[in-house]
Amino acid sequence: MEKESREISRILRLLRVNRGLSQEEVAKVLGISRPAYSYYETGKSLPGLAAIRKLAEFYGVSADVFIYPEWFGETER
Repeated sequence: MEKESREISRILRLLRVNRGLSQEEVAKVLGISRPAYSYYETGKSLPGLAAIRKLAEFYGVSADVFIYPEWFGETER
């Protein structure tokens, strides 16, 4: 589970940074606080299914990239 959490965290950060967004902006889309979203990117907590669906729709990606991070391609190591 720890490896998956790190991969999801990396993907979330890459998606956000590649689009030039702040954590605050993404948190607003999810209806959560910036610190709560920060926990997703640091791996301290994982987004639930509803958040994953919102994130996938917002970024225009399949929710599968969060379930099968290897489909997302090379993530920063």
